[in-house]
Amino acid sequence: MSRSFQDPDLLVWETYGTNGAHGAPDHAHIMFHCVSDPSRRARYVTRDGSVAAAEKAVSELSQKELLRLFHEARPIK
Repeated sequence: MSRSFQDPDLLVWETYGTNGAHGAPDHAHIMFHCVSDPSRRARYVTRDGSVAAAEKAVSELSQKELLRLFHEARPIK
C-alpha cells in the first residue's frame, strides 16, 4: 500500500514499505519517491520488522509522523 503527501516545499511524495536488497535478509524500508519532481533522488528509512509492518506503519502514521520520518530519511546512493 502506498500513500502520498506534500512536503514543506510543496513537493508531492509517494511513500510505501518495501524489502531491503532483493533476496537479502535486510530490514524493511519505508521508501519516499518524489512524484512531482522525478529527478529528485528517492529516500528511505530502515525499519525493524517485516515489510508488512512497514506497510502498516505507512498507512497508520499521522501526517506529522510521516513528515518526521521523511526528514530522517537518507537518499539512495
